[in-house]
Amino acid sequence: MNIPKVASKVLKLPTSITKDGLSIKPNFRFESDYYEIKLGKKLVGNATFQVHGAVDVPIKDLQRELPVDWFQGSKNPKVKPYLDLNYIEITGQKGKGLGRKAVQLLYELSRKTGGEGRIVLDSVPTAAGFYSHLGFDCPIAERIKFDNIYKVCLEFAQNMKMDARTFRGLLTKYGCPSKTNGKFNVAGIRFFNPTKENLAKLFK
Repeated sequence: MNIPKVASKVLKLPTSITKDGLSIKPNFRFESDYYEIKLGKKLVGNATFQVHGAVDVPIKDLQRELPVDWFQGSKNPKVKPYLDLNYIEITGQKGKGLGRKAVQLLYELSRKTGGEGRIVLDSVPTAAGFYSHLGFDCPIAERIKFDNIYKVCLEFAQNMKMDARTFRGLLTKYGCPSKTNGKFNVAGIRFFNPTKENLAKLFK
């Protein structure tokens, strides 16, 4: 996540975490924030992440990216602790639910280190739908912008009686991504806010 380089204490993580046979364990021979994801003894993926303590930045720098309740203080607001996921990959295990389980473990790590389950990541377009299914959302300002474009295009498409394929082409023309379950599939910042609704999606 593109947070300004200011005071941000990186919190110490537990050595490993395991659930239902899936584990996330550090392997610092590669990088200081590199973790292996294993199913039993089999290596099935890897990830890089850190857990940041309260980040001391002006609220105006991040209020367009993160929920309001992620900030504490009013005079010199700080972003509350969160897990910053830089990269995650599950290899050769598509359709087995390991991606969801891995994110569940990251949620637990965030909780154990004071992040209360908050997670931030930078999604590629092909993964945006996956994260939406798990309860991740995009920045408020971005969502409002795309919502406005989507509404105008939808009204025009309905008046012109466009089919679904032509409608998607219209959205692409005006730089608006398509939706999956009401969420936009677009690259960029995604955050997990541990609300009751989002937790139900993550642990479905």
